[in-house]
Amino acid sequence: MFLGRTIRSKGAERSVPEARVNECLLLHQQCNWGIADEEARAIMNEQLIHGGRVLSAWQIDPAKPADGADVNTFWIVTDGPESPDYPKTGILTTVLLPSEYA
Repeated sequence: MFLGRTIRSKGAERSVPEARVNECLLLHQQCNWGIADEEARAIMNEQLIHGGRVLSAWQIDPAKPADGADVNTFWIVTDGPESPDYPKTGILTTVLLPSEYA
């Protein structure tokens, strides 16, 4: 999957080690959706086919549990050509904390 331009939110810059971000970006690019549940994985695979927004969820500290939206979680979101934000940004991948998602 093409990630386009990649940016990190302020929260992700402060909370997620760069090595962890890079590791998970590579997995996200390979269509690995991280700790997302089976239903979310199916939705992401469908979005990928249609060029929409895909999201993967990752543990900040892999040694600690995370539920996909808690304090030990960060997200990687890629907006594809059919995403509502595509005309303004082109393909864009954002690394952010769940609390920063608008």
